[in-house]
Amino acid sequence: MKLLLIILLIISLILESSITTIPLILLVLLVSTVVLRDDTVFLLAFIFGILLDILTFKTVGVSSIFFTFLVFLILIYEKKFEINTPSFIIFSTLLSSILFLIFFQRGNVIIQSLVSTVISLILFAVFKKLNYKRQEND
Repeated sequence: MKLLLIILLIISLILESSITTIPLILLVLLVSTVVLRDDTVFLLAFIFGILLDILTFKTVGVSSIFFTFLVFLILIYEKKFEINTPSFIIFSTLLSSILFLIFFQRGNVIIQSLVSTVISLILFAVFKKLNYKRQEND
């Protein structure tokens, strides 16, 4: 599952730095944090944030701080809220993508956030199904 996560993050990094302005890395990190609940997502958030900043010529470290803080918040609130639900994915994706787009891009924030929410729901369904199959095999 972690290999799939790294492959998805690499593909998201390539797409986000060259083709699209939708925060794909943010979506993959958010969904993987919710489904996997693993601390290695912190390291991936930091590394891919740095790589995104380098490839998009932003101040190095700003995206990684945002991604790491997002993963931290999700893991803190997993004990207070049921985070493994589509409603949490919708709310957290909408809020985090709006903030990310306002801080870093400034254009078409609402439309991109709504598209991000749909993509994250699809990713959530796929990750949840793959994680369920992995748990069945264990």
